[in-house]
Amino acid sequence: MHRVFSVGDQPWRNLRDLPGARGYEYKTISDESYTTAFNSELVRLQPGDHSVPHIEPWNHLLYFLSGSGEVTVEDRSWAVAEGTVCLVKAGERHSLRNPGPGDMVVFVVYDPPRLRDL
Repeated sequence: MHRVFSVGDQPWRNLRDLPGARGYEYKTISDESYTTAFNSELVRLQPGDHSVPHIEPWNHLLYFLSGSGEVTVEDRSWAVAEGTVCLVKAGERHSLRNPGPGDMVVFVVYDPPRLRDL
């Protein structure tokens, strides 16, 4: 990764083949070449997209940059919109949903780093 770059120049990586999910795209912001303490991504869910409830071994800091929708952690759901922050602990079941009308864009920090097979 470069020290200074435009996120707009990065392509969206499509993960629309995730079992049970309907849409999910991301851009890598930082990876293990920067630090092994965390990594970060920009995530986009288009109108109607959602993730399935899932559990992962990483803490998540979710900062909602645009759009609106719903985040569920364990058995509780919250409405989210631009400026909302959600903290998900490793091992907690969680999901995102974008009922529309516009894209929901989220800045996500994973701790420890989430490593993706590309």
